[in-house]
Amino acid sequence: MRFVAIVAAAGLVAGSAFGVLSRQAVARNPTAAESAARPDIGTGERLLLVIAGEYATRAQADAAAAGIVLGDLQGFVVAATSDFEGMTPGRYLVMSAFRTAQGAAEFEELVTMAGYGPMRRAVAVYRGSSWIGLGQEASPDGSGPLRGPLAPPEPNP
Repeated sequence: MRFVAIVAAAGLVAGSAFGVLSRQAVARNPTAAESAARPDIGTGERLLLVIAGEYATRAQADAAAAGIVLGDLQGFVVAATSDFEGMTPGRYLVMSAFRTAQGAAEFEELVTMAGYGPMRRAVAVYRGSSWIGLGQEASPDGSGPLRGPLAPPEPNP
């Protein structure tokens, strides 16, 4: 009986050690399913921004974004200019981000048809601090939503 308890305890220790090592390996090398579960926010990519306005305070930008209603679509988000390389920090954008010029153009057309405008475009590298609304556009090959960077990873403005 004592032998069975020792073997069981050894099995528990070995199993726990394997579980810890497995979790560490997964943390270093996530599986495709785990990678897919993370939101795609475009970190490190050059994105094409469609900007409806730029404001001195977040409160002003939030109020402006709340005033743009596109049915059930959350078209614009508020992001700090410091979230983008090459932009002057300390300002807030009411914007939406795209990987393709086609996606940006289709969005601009929708916003214009809804009676809002004018908008401007900018290309910037996103630092990835928060979600900025990627995912509205279709893959250029027609296979469904665009789920990752294009090759080359630069938009075609």
